[in-house]
Amino acid sequence: MALGDAWKQISWFYYQYLLVTALYMLEPWERTVFNSLLISVAAMAVYTGFVFMPQHIMAILHYFEKARPSTEDDNERTGDLLYRQMAEYSADHIPEEEPCSTPNGTDGMEKKPGERRDNFLGEKLGDRILQEVRRVHEDGSMQDGQLACQTLGQTKAIRGDKIAWVEGTETGCHNIGVLLSRIDKLITFADGQLGSYKIRGRHKMRT
Repeated sequence: MALGDAWKQISWFYYQYLLVTALYMLEPWERTVFNSLLISVAAMAVYTGFVFMPQHIMAILHYFEKARPSTEDDNERTGDLLYRQMAEYSADHIPEEEPCSTPNGTDGMEKKPGERRDNFLGEKLGDRILQEVRRVHEDGSMQDGQLACQTLGQTKAIRGDKIAWVEGTETGCHNIGVLLSRIDKLITFADGQLGSYKIRGRHKMRT
């Protein structure tokens, strides 16, 4: 309720009290005026303390509550910001490479079977991931790399690496999980922007 409306109600109450007191209670005019003014001031104080001010205080609190984003809004905005930062980083900090030729002779990023990204994680996170990969290698979890089509006696001659498949949830693989999470976000952002290709998922992380 606006202050003007409150003043109108108080004035109307004052005139009613003045009229009723003067006509029916037959009090002296001076006492009637004094009592009516006293009651009007008291009514204004009560209204201000219990109606007018609480309404405005609640309106102010509601305004600041709306101005402050909720946790879900924070998470959503952080995710959107991360998507934009990753896209801008890829566009601004990754040098152009020679396009990979395809069987049909068409070149372009959407046709490349692979792409290299330097300094994608930053030095600190990259070092932590490297340490986790080294621990996986040292604890004996690595296995001989396998060919898609096994050839008896020629596997190690063609492929002599050691690999381990991890999801990032294993003990001691927290930072690898952070890497996978960022890759998932980047894939989600890139889905639908690579020509006619549709990204449906990914495999585990190979270290």
